[in-house]
Amino acid sequence: EKLAAMKPSWPKHTKRAYHAITRGWIANEIFRRVHPEKLTIGEFLNAEIASKFHVDAYIGCDKKNFYGHKNASTRYSMVHAVRKSLGMSSGVETSAIYMMSKTWQFAKLIKNAKPSLKKLDVLDFCNDMTLRTAEHPSANGNCSARGLAKLASFMANKGKSHDGEELMTESTWDTMHDNSTVDYIIMDHKVGFTQGGAAKFEEGDR
Repeated sequence: EKLAAMKPSWPKHTKRAYHAITRGWIANEIFRRVHPEKLTIGEFLNAEIASKFHVDAYIGCDKKNFYGHKNASTRYSMVHAVRKSLGMSSGVETSAIYMMSKTWQFAKLIKNAKPSLKKLDVLDFCNDMTLRTAEHPSANGNCSARGLAKLASFMANKGKSHDGEELMTESTWDTMHDNSTVDYIIMDHKVGFTQGGAAKFEEGDR
């Protein structure tokens, strides 16, 4: 209700923008209102994709669906960012300078936040079991590497797997990837977003 009552704040050239957390909540409320059985996005993902295609991909889940994982704490991320900068083997793909710049940006964002948020360690918070079991459609996937790889193969082949299973029709895939926005700056990168919420990168972009 609070999100629905807020006045939208749009970028200059479009009425589509990146909302890392809130877009999932909004989409979920729309989805469960129009679904015949009133399923949430997480319930639909489990019933229609995870179960039917044997894909280990869940949004919010009970403990049996958790997979072995390494908690990416802030300390771990910073140490491995330094290793990356020095050309050593690393568990992250970002340099120390990039990591520090993003940490500084986040610190500025929460400068005037409530006292409880100022003590927030975002990475440790995201590893919290309470958060992992809750349903946050835009930011709380609990997946195995194999599960994500299978979903990626469906999307890379316009909705079909290599052995003929169909996740979506090609026309649905095309609609999902149509009508991209102009480049939108997010974390120093230019990204266009399609009407289906997919990030669109031109050939050669990284």
